[in-house]
Amino acid sequence: MNVMGGGNEKIYLQPGELVMSKKPAEISTVLGSCVSVVFYLPRLQMGGMCHAVLPRDDNRDNGVMGKYVDQSIRYMYEYISALQVKRSDIVVKLFGGASMFGHEDENRRDLAVGAQNVREALDSLRNVGLVPNVSDIGGERGRKLIFYAHTGEVLLKRVGTTSAIATKLAI
Repeated sequence: MNVMGGGNEKIYLQPGELVMSKKPAEISTVLGSCVSVVFYLPRLQMGGMCHAVLPRDDNRDNGVMGKYVDQSIRYMYEYISALQVKRSDIVVKLFGGASMFGHEDENRRDLAVGAQNVREALDSLRNVGLVPNVSDIGGERGRKLIFYAHTGEVLLKRVGTTSAIATKLAI
């Protein structure tokens, strides 16, 4: 986990990493079956993002912050809650969870890691009283994300598409 203090940082999140930034930062990552959850506070112009690999930490391995969806959401929510903001002031965005092996058996699709990650993200957010304001989840293609921590803006491009245009996702 990384808490940024400088300005205009460019950060690339590797799988299993998490960052919270109080200063202007451009945070990017590439997702397949992993998920990224973005928390943004418009009033404070700050935010954070994780690149979670697995749904939950059943062993409570607290030494690997950012690796697990449940742990990442819990950490980011507690971090933001310590700033004494109302839940209604938190903008949440959820991305990823692709089925990277194409046409999986429809009867077993919910067993895929991507689907498990998405389900855990939605459950964990619900457990802290939040729902995503914006989401782009599932499918069969990965995603490249760029999150601007000071504006809340997220640019998304599907990996493997020929379009050079990224989708801008509103707050």
